[in-house]
Amino acid sequence: MILIIAFLIVIIGINADIIMYRFIRTLSNFDNKIFLVFSVFSILYSIGFLVVYGFDLMYFHNMRWGVFLFLLFNIPKLLFLLYWLIVIFPFSRRQKSQYELNMIIGVGIAGITMVLIIYGAAVGRTRLIVKEETITLKRLPEGFDGFRIVQFSDFHLGSFGKNTRFVKRVVKKINELKPDIIFFTGDIVNDRSVEMEPFLDVLSSLEAPYGVYSILGNHDYGDYYDWNHPDEKERNFERLMEIEGNWGWILLKNEHRHITRNNDTIAIVGVENWGEPPFQQYGDLEKAYGPVDKQMFTILLSHDPSHWHGEVLPTTDIDLMLAGHTHAFQLRFGNLSPAVLKYKEWAGLYDHFGQKMYVNQGVGNTFYPMRIGAFPELTVLTLRTSPEDIEQQKSPK
Repeated sequence: MILIIAFLIVIIGINADIIMYRFIRTLSNFDNKIFLVFSVFSILYSIGFLVVYGFDLMYFHNMRWGVFLFLLFNIPKLLFLLYWLIVIFPFSRRQKSQYELNMIIGVGIAGITMVLIIYGAAVGRTRLIVKEETITLKRLPEGFDGFRIVQFSDFHLGSFGKNTRFVKRVVKKINELKPDIIFFTGDIVNDRSVEMEPFLDVLSSLEAPYGVYSILGNHDYGDYYDWNHPDEKERNFERLMEIEGNWGWILLKNEHRHITRNNDTIAIVGVENWGEPPFQQYGDLEKAYGPVDKQMFTILLSHDPSHWHGEVLPTTDIDLMLAGHTHAFQLRFGNLSPAVLKYKEWAGLYDHFGQKMYVNQGVGNTFYPMRIGAFPELTVLTLRTSPEDIEQQKSPK
């Protein structure tokens, strides 16, 4: 299906090229040969890319810059043709002055889109932002009032190759934020544990008094790589877990931990990846959360936000869930993102009758090496208990 859509986009792009070329040819002060050469090259590249790689999922991570060029060449043309069909063709073709103005606007839309795509790759994908949220939670013990969490997610280290500069900046910034605890909510790699090797020293330097906790995301199992033998996949998975352990991270695989602060205790529950098809459901919430005292304040780490409606809300009283996975599709304009087409909750803080979830839009990138609007995010969550709840906790039972 993806391949069919991609070929349709190329065909649409060819039509857009023809329309733009006919218009540009009428401009006496513009060398239309430049546009013709660019157009022919972009068409040949796009067709060749699809024929050779067929948009097979396992090639996405290795051909991310190839996908970037495909988008760079075709998305601006697609938007131009949409504008032409909606505005130019029905309303202004018979009025020459209006037609020329609208054509210039249409070409301008295509040009601005191309600039945005280049910006997303050159600047946006490493434009690190910090989002701060103060969350009031009814069952939070007084001892954890003011507790500071830094959440980050979806590093996809293979997307950075051996370049450690951005990863070092992320680690430095997290440590500067002085969190009480650090949570990583999955997808440390694209496919293979070897992607982690250049960053062995960098990611071991994360520091927080209550430690660094992590979970697995859908990419961490090696399911998207063409392994020669199942044993090779298993060794890869074991190596990934070994490296996180060597970093000093506490990897929660369908299990929980308790942490105590100022004589109060809360539970940290971590599940393996649980997603709606085609994503895997390795997560076992019953196994991880079952032994926890249901009266205890609980934070759940679960990679995919669809888990919240899928299992968490219907079956538990978990107070706060932290997720990632969506990347906000690496494209966001204010509160608008194509992520809404797939996910009801895709970025930010959500509340369902007091049970809350925060979805981090990730620090890395995958499939295409750019971020527009949905910039790499570190989230600082400050937990608060309302004065009324503190008084209730102090009152005799």
